[in-house]
Amino acid sequence: MTHPAPQQPERLLVIEDDPASRRLLAHAFQAHSQVIQADRGETALALFREYRPDFVLTDLMLPGIDGIEVLRQVRRTSYGACVPFIVLTGNEDRETLVECFQAGADDFMVKPVRIPELRIRVSSILLRQHSVRDLNPLTRLPGNMALKAEMALRLRERRHFTVLYIDLDHFKAFNDDRGFDVGDDALLMVSECLVDLAYTGRFGEPFIGHVGGDDFVALLEDRDAADFTYALFESFDRQKVKFYTEAERERGVIETRSRTGGVVSVPLLSMSVGGVTTSRPGVADVRHLSHLAAEVKHAAKSRPGNALVIDRRQNPVRTASTC
Repeated sequence: MTHPAPQQPERLLVIEDDPASRRLLAHAFQAHSQVIQADRGETALALFREYRPDFVLTDLMLPGIDGIEVLRQVRRTSYGACVPFIVLTGNEDRETLVECFQAGADDFMVKPVRIPELRIRVSSILLRQHSVRDLNPLTRLPGNMALKAEMALRLRERRHFTVLYIDLDHFKAFNDDRGFDVGDDALLMVSECLVDLAYTGRFGEPFIGHVGGDDFVALLEDRDAADFTYALFESFDRQKVKFYTEAERERGVIETRSRTGGVVSVPLLSMSVGGVTTSRPGVADVRHLSHLAAEVKHAAKSRPGNALVIDRRQNPVRTASTC
Protein backbone atom coordinates (compact mmCIF):
# COMPACT_ATOMS: atom_id res chain seq x y z
CA MET A 1 0.00 0.00 0.00
CA THR A 2 1.39 3.41 -0.99
CA HIS A 3 0.97 6.55 1.09
CA PRO A 4 0.95 10.13 -0.19
CA ALA A 5 4.17 12.06 0.39
CA PRO A 6 4.06 14.35 3.44
CA GLN A 7 3.21 17.92 2.55
CA GLN A 8 6.23 20.21 2.37
CA PRO A 9 6.51 23.99 1.96
CA GLU A 10 6.89 25.56 -1.47
CA ARG A 11 9.53 28.04 -0.21
CA LEU A 12 11.50 27.31 2.94
CA LEU A 13 13.82 29.80 4.66
CA VAL A 14 16.63 28.10 6.61
CA ILE A 15 18.49 30.37 9.06
CA GLU A 16 21.63 28.72 10.44
CA ASP A 17 25.12 30.17 10.94
CA ASP A 18 26.92 26.80 10.94
CA PRO A 19 27.60 25.93 7.26
CA ALA A 20 27.47 22.15 7.72
CA SER A 21 24.18 22.28 9.63
CA ARG A 22 22.72 24.70 7.10
CA ARG A 23 23.63 22.41 4.19
CA LEU A 24 22.12 19.42 6.01
CA LEU A 25 18.82 21.21 6.58
CA ALA A 26 18.71 22.51 3.01
CA HIS A 27 19.42 19.05 1.60
CA ALA A 28 16.60 17.55 3.67
CA PHE A 29 13.97 19.69 1.94
CA GLN A 30 15.39 20.71 -1.44
CA ALA A 31 13.73 17.81 -3.32
CA HIS A 32 10.26 19.30 -2.69
CA SER A 33 10.89 22.91 -1.70
CA GLN A 34 12.72 25.99 -2.88
CA VAL A 35 15.20 26.46 -0.04
CA ILE A 36 16.48 29.96 0.77
CA GLN A 37 19.49 30.06 3.10
CA ALA A 38 20.68 32.73 5.53
CA ASP A 39 23.61 32.67 7.97
CA ARG A 40 22.56 35.59 10.19
CA GLY A 41 19.41 37.30 11.42
CA GLU A 42 19.69 40.54 9.43
CA THR A 43 20.20 38.63 6.18
CA ALA A 44 17.25 36.40 7.02
CA LEU A 45 14.90 39.38 7.44
CA ALA A 46 15.96 40.78 4.06
CA LEU A 47 15.46 37.40 2.37
CA PHE A 48 12.09 36.97 4.08
CA ARG A 49 10.86 40.26 2.59
CA GLU A 50 12.22 39.35 -0.84
CA TYR A 51 11.09 35.72 -1.17
CA ARG A 52 8.11 35.52 1.21
CA PRO A 53 8.70 31.91 2.28
CA ASP A 54 5.81 29.86 3.60
CA PHE A 55 7.90 28.15 6.31
CA VAL A 56 10.94 29.15 8.40
CA LEU A 57 13.48 27.00 10.24
CA THR A 58 15.73 29.14 12.41
CA ASP A 59 18.59 28.49 14.76
CA LEU A 60 18.19 30.27 18.08
CA MET A 61 21.75 31.57 18.45
CA LEU A 62 22.79 33.67 15.44
CA PRO A 63 25.34 36.40 14.76
CA GLY A 64 23.74 39.82 15.21
CA ILE A 65 20.07 39.51 16.06
CA ASP A 66 19.10 36.06 17.30
CA GLY A 67 16.38 33.70 16.08
CA ILE A 68 13.78 34.92 18.57
CA GLU A 69 14.23 38.52 17.46
CA VAL A 70 13.91 37.43 13.82
CA LEU A 71 10.68 35.69 14.78
CA ARG A 72 9.36 38.74 16.64
CA GLN A 73 10.07 41.08 13.72
CA VAL A 74 8.52 38.74 11.15
CA ARG A 75 5.39 38.32 13.28
CA ARG A 76 4.87 42.11 13.20
CA THR A 77 4.43 42.05 9.41
CA SER A 78 1.09 41.28 7.77
CA TYR A 79 2.54 38.50 5.61
CA GLY A 80 4.65 36.98 8.38
CA ALA A 81 1.92 36.96 11.02
CA CYS A 82 0.90 33.40 10.15
CA VAL A 83 4.01 31.89 8.54
CA PRO A 84 5.03 28.75 10.48
CA PHE A 85 8.30 28.86 12.45
CA ILE A 86 10.29 26.05 14.01
CA VAL A 87 13.12 27.15 16.34
CA LEU A 88 16.19 24.89 16.54
CA THR A 89 18.52 25.18 19.54
CA GLY A 90 21.00 23.33 21.69
CA ASN A 91 19.45 24.93 24.77
CA GLU A 92 16.53 22.93 26.17
CA ASP A 93 15.83 24.81 29.39
CA ARG A 94 12.23 25.74 30.18
CA GLU A 95 12.82 29.50 30.07
CA THR A 96 14.08 29.28 26.48
CA LEU A 97 11.11 27.14 25.48
CA VAL A 98 8.64 29.61 26.99
CA GLU A 99 10.38 32.57 25.36
CA CYS A 100 10.21 30.91 21.94
CA PHE A 101 6.49 30.21 22.17
CA GLN A 102 5.74 33.65 23.59
CA ALA A 103 7.47 35.14 20.54
CA GLY A 104 5.18 33.13 18.27
CA ALA A 105 7.05 29.91 17.47
CA ASP A 106 4.95 27.00 16.20
CA ASP A 107 7.40 24.35 17.36
CA PHE A 108 10.77 23.92 19.08
CA MET A 109 13.40 21.24 18.49
CA VAL A 110 16.60 20.53 20.41
CA LYS A 111 19.79 19.91 18.45
CA PRO A 112 21.04 17.61 17.09
CA VAL A 113 17.89 17.48 15.00
CA ARG A 114 16.68 14.18 13.60
CA ILE A 115 15.82 14.94 9.98
CA PRO A 116 12.95 12.41 9.58
CA GLU A 117 11.26 13.84 12.69
CA LEU A 118 11.80 17.40 11.45
CA ARG A 119 10.16 16.60 8.11
CA ILE A 120 7.16 15.10 9.89
CA ARG A 121 6.81 18.13 12.17
CA VAL A 122 6.96 20.52 9.22
CA SER A 123 4.31 18.52 7.37
CA SER A 124 2.08 18.31 10.45
CA ILE A 125 2.22 22.07 11.03
CA LEU A 126 1.35 22.77 7.38
CA LEU A 127 -1.60 20.38 7.47
CA ARG A 128 -2.94 21.92 10.70
CA GLN A 129 -2.51 25.41 9.29
CA HIS A 130 -4.40 24.60 6.10
CA SER A 131 -7.24 23.05 8.12
CA VAL A 132 -7.49 26.08 10.39
CA ARG A 133 -7.44 28.46 7.42
CA ASP A 134 -10.49 26.70 5.99
CA LEU A 135 -12.50 27.17 9.18
CA ASN A 136 -14.80 30.16 9.11
CA PRO A 137 -13.28 32.56 11.67
CA LEU A 138 -16.68 33.50 13.10
CA THR A 139 -18.62 30.24 13.27
CA ARG A 140 -15.63 27.82 13.27
CA LEU A 141 -17.47 25.69 10.73
CA PRO A 142 -15.63 24.05 7.81
CA GLY A 143 -15.31 26.19 4.70
CA ASN A 144 -15.14 25.66 0.95
CA MET A 145 -12.16 23.29 0.80
CA ALA A 146 -13.53 20.90 3.42
CA LEU A 147 -16.98 20.92 1.81
CA LYS A 148 -15.56 20.21 -1.64
CA ALA A 149 -13.41 17.40 -0.25
CA GLU A 150 -16.40 15.82 1.51
CA MET A 151 -18.61 16.10 -1.58
CA ALA A 152 -15.88 14.60 -3.77
CA LEU A 153 -15.44 11.70 -1.34
CA ARG A 154 -19.17 10.96 -1.26
CA LEU A 155 -19.35 11.10 -5.04
CA ARG A 156 -16.41 8.68 -5.35
CA GLU A 157 -18.17 6.36 -2.93
CA ARG A 158 -21.28 6.63 -5.16
CA ARG A 159 -23.40 7.66 -2.19
CA HIS A 160 -26.68 9.40 -2.91
CA PHE A 161 -26.92 12.59 -0.88
CA THR A 162 -28.49 16.04 -1.03
CA VAL A 163 -26.63 19.33 -0.96
CA LEU A 164 -28.62 22.02 0.85
CA TYR A 165 -27.53 25.58 0.06
CA ILE A 166 -28.83 27.80 2.89
CA ASP A 167 -29.07 31.56 2.54
CA LEU A 168 -30.44 34.29 4.84
CA ASP A 169 -32.96 36.61 3.21
CA HIS A 170 -32.73 40.37 3.91
CA PHE A 171 -29.47 39.92 5.84
CA LYS A 172 -27.67 42.89 4.29
CA ALA A 173 -30.42 45.32 5.31
CA PHE A 174 -30.52 43.75 8.78
CA ASN A 175 -26.73 44.00 9.11
CA ASP A 176 -26.71 47.64 7.94
CA ASP A 177 -29.50 48.58 10.34
CA ARG A 178 -28.39 46.65 13.44
CA GLY A 179 -24.61 46.84 12.97
CA PHE A 180 -22.06 44.15 12.19
CA ASP A 181 -21.86 42.93 15.81
CA VAL A 182 -25.54 42.02 15.80
CA GLY A 183 -25.14 40.67 12.27
CA ASP A 184 -22.40 38.36 13.54
CA ASP A 185 -24.67 37.25 16.37
CA ALA A 186 -27.34 36.33 13.83
CA LEU A 187 -24.85 34.25 11.81
CA LEU A 188 -23.69 32.51 14.98
CA MET A 189 -27.30 31.75 15.81
CA VAL A 190 -27.78 30.12 12.40
CA SER A 191 -24.62 28.02 12.84
CA GLU A 192 -25.78 26.91 16.30
CA CYS A 193 -29.18 25.90 14.92
CA LEU A 194 -27.48 23.84 12.22
CA VAL A 195 -24.97 22.18 14.54
CA ASP A 196 -27.57 21.44 17.22
CA LEU A 197 -29.78 19.69 14.66
CA ALA A 198 -26.82 17.79 13.24
CA TYR A 199 -25.99 16.43 16.69
CA THR A 200 -29.50 15.20 17.52
CA GLY A 201 -29.00 11.97 15.57
CA ARG A 202 -32.43 12.39 13.96
CA PHE A 203 -30.97 13.10 10.53
CA GLY A 204 -28.05 10.72 10.22
CA GLU A 205 -24.70 12.50 10.20
CA PRO A 206 -25.06 15.79 8.34
CA PHE A 207 -21.89 17.60 7.25
CA ILE A 208 -22.31 21.32 7.98
CA GLY A 209 -20.23 24.09 6.42
CA HIS A 210 -20.10 27.90 6.24
CA VAL A 211 -18.96 29.09 2.83
CA GLY A 212 -18.90 32.77 3.78
CA GLY A 213 -21.20 35.67 4.60
CA ASP A 214 -24.73 34.41 5.20
CA ASP A 215 -24.30 31.26 3.06
CA PHE A 216 -24.25 27.83 4.71
CA VAL A 217 -24.22 24.31 3.28
CA ALA A 218 -25.45 20.99 4.67
CA LEU A 219 -24.83 17.55 3.16
CA LEU A 220 -27.40 14.90 4.12
CA GLU A 221 -28.85 11.62 3.01
CA ASP A 222 -31.66 12.23 0.50
CA ARG A 223 -34.36 10.93 2.83
CA ASP A 224 -33.42 13.41 5.59
CA ALA A 225 -33.02 16.63 3.59
CA ALA A 226 -36.58 17.96 3.74
CA ASP A 227 -37.20 17.03 7.39
CA PHE A 228 -33.88 18.57 8.39
CA THR A 229 -34.73 21.82 6.60
CA TYR A 230 -38.18 22.16 8.16
CA ALA A 231 -36.70 21.49 11.61
CA LEU A 232 -34.13 24.18 10.83
CA PHE A 233 -36.89 26.64 9.92
CA GLU A 234 -38.61 25.98 13.26
CA SER A 235 -35.42 26.42 15.28
CA PHE A 236 -34.45 29.54 13.33
CA ASP A 237 -37.86 31.18 13.82
CA ARG A 238 -37.73 30.51 17.57
CA GLN A 239 -34.27 32.01 17.91
CA LYS A 240 -34.52 35.03 15.62
CA VAL A 241 -37.18 36.80 17.72
CA LYS A 242 -34.48 38.04 20.11
CA PHE A 243 -33.18 40.36 17.40
CA TYR A 244 -36.47 42.27 17.07
CA THR A 245 -38.73 44.42 19.21
CA GLU A 246 -42.28 43.29 19.93
CA ALA A 247 -43.62 45.91 17.51
CA GLU A 248 -41.32 44.71 14.75
CA ARG A 249 -42.36 41.11 15.30
CA GLU A 250 -46.04 42.11 15.10
CA ARG A 251 -45.54 44.10 11.90
CA GLY A 252 -43.23 41.52 10.37
CA VAL A 253 -40.88 44.26 9.11
CA ILE A 254 -38.21 46.64 10.32
CA GLU A 255 -38.04 50.29 9.30
CA THR A 256 -34.61 51.22 8.05
CA ARG A 257 -32.89 53.80 5.88
CA SER A 258 -32.30 53.19 2.19
CA ARG A 259 -29.16 54.30 0.38
CA THR A 260 -30.97 57.44 -0.72
CA GLY A 261 -31.89 58.30 2.86
CA GLY A 262 -35.56 57.35 2.69
CA VAL A 263 -37.31 55.03 5.13
CA VAL A 264 -38.06 51.55 3.79
CA SER A 265 -39.76 48.50 5.29
CA VAL A 266 -37.69 45.32 5.19
CA PRO A 267 -39.12 41.89 6.09
CA LEU A 268 -37.70 40.01 9.06
CA LEU A 269 -34.91 37.55 8.44
CA SER A 270 -35.94 34.33 6.74
CA MET A 271 -34.20 31.40 5.06
CA SER A 272 -34.05 30.29 1.44
CA VAL A 273 -32.79 26.74 0.94
CA GLY A 274 -32.02 25.09 -2.37
CA GLY A 275 -31.30 21.39 -2.59
CA VAL A 276 -29.78 19.14 -5.24
CA THR A 277 -29.63 15.37 -5.01
CA THR A 278 -26.83 13.33 -6.53
CA SER A 279 -29.33 10.63 -7.46
CA ARG A 280 -30.15 12.72 -10.55
CA PRO A 281 -28.39 11.19 -13.57
CA GLY A 282 -25.35 13.13 -14.70
CA VAL A 283 -24.50 14.72 -11.35
CA ALA A 284 -20.98 13.46 -10.77
CA ASP A 285 -18.81 16.54 -10.29
CA VAL A 286 -18.39 18.86 -7.29
CA ARG A 287 -18.30 22.03 -9.35
CA HIS A 288 -21.44 21.09 -11.24
CA LEU A 289 -23.19 20.05 -8.05
CA SER A 290 -22.41 23.40 -6.39
CA HIS A 291 -23.61 25.29 -9.46
CA LEU A 292 -26.93 23.42 -9.51
CA ALA A 293 -27.45 23.99 -5.77
CA ALA A 294 -26.90 27.73 -6.23
CA GLU A 295 -29.46 27.79 -9.06
CA VAL A 296 -32.08 26.06 -6.94
CA LYS A 297 -31.35 28.40 -4.03
CA HIS A 298 -32.16 31.37 -6.25
CA ALA A 299 -35.49 29.73 -7.05
CA ALA A 300 -36.20 29.44 -3.33
CA LYS A 301 -35.35 33.12 -2.83
CA SER A 302 -38.16 34.11 -5.17
CA ARG A 303 -40.64 32.87 -2.55
CA PRO A 304 -41.52 34.92 0.54
CA GLY A 305 -40.55 33.74 4.02
CA ASN A 306 -38.79 30.48 4.76
CA ALA A 307 -38.64 28.47 1.54
CA LEU A 308 -37.25 25.12 0.45
CA VAL A 309 -36.83 24.04 -3.16
CA ILE A 310 -35.24 20.64 -3.88
CA ASP A 311 -34.42 19.69 -7.45
CA ARG A 312 -35.82 16.17 -7.75
CA ARG A 313 -35.81 16.01 -11.55
CA GLN A 314 -34.62 12.72 -12.96
CA ASN A 315 -33.81 13.81 -16.48
CA PRO A 316 -30.05 13.64 -17.09
CA VAL A 317 -28.06 16.83 -16.67
CA ARG A 318 -25.10 17.86 -18.77
CA THR A 319 -21.71 16.77 -17.50
CA ALA A 320 -19.66 19.31 -15.56
CA SER A 321 -17.18 19.65 -18.41
CA THR A 322 -19.88 21.23 -20.59
CA CYS A 323 -20.96 23.79 -18.01
